[in-house]
Amino acid sequence: MKRSMFGTFIATAISVGLAFGFAIPKAAHATSLYEVYLHPAASNLTCGWHTGACYDDDAEVQSGRALDWSYGSNYSFTVNWISKSDNSGGYSWAGNGFISYYGSGTCTHITTIVMKDRGGSEKNRTQYVHTSSGLGGTSFYVSSGYYPQTTTAEIGATADESGCGCSWSGYHSHIESLSGWDSKRSYPDHTTCNLPNIPDDCGYYDNYTYPMYRDAWTY
Repeated sequence: MKRSMFGTFIATAISVGLAFGFAIPKAAHATSLYEVYLHPAASNLTCGWHTGACYDDDAEVQSGRALDWSYGSNYSFTVNWISKSDNSGGYSWAGNGFISYYGSGTCTHITTIVMKDRGGSEKNRTQYVHTSSGLGGTSFYVSSGYYPQTTTAEIGATADESGCGCSWSGYHSHIESLSGWDSKRSYPDHTTCNLPNIPDDCGYYDNYTYPMYRDAWTY
């Protein structure tokens, strides 16, 4: 009888313990603020949105607001995702950049980077036009830390678009925010880098010094 009562007590204690265990929520990860700054893929800023010269009037610009980046010579070059990131938790990475590529002919070489946070949620999307890539379907880590960490990840190479009928001025990459990023930072935008002041507004910039765009989130 005593043995039976003891067994019943143990079974009851286990049941209660399991009930309390399931009732207690799992500990959540600490929330941190992440900041990511996107830098240009090259160091020479030129003015020309695929079609004609640059205009103050947005209605005259048929190909978007992004500026063109090159190394100032008519040679194809590797196009890199360049970013700097910090976070309040000191984690070593902010998320991943996922590479996709679309190319079906002249003037349609487009490489897109979708950045997702550490939990897999999409944060921003960037388009690199005139950029071909054999890395579609792959991804890379975006480094981060208490202090800004730099990521330089190859995503493709500039394509020859000389036969597309637009005012192609040599190998360059046209970088444009599709979603998620703040407005253009640190560089002349489409309202200032235009004729007749191109020599004053455009030219050489250290592409590792100042960012084009910024995104921030908590996770």
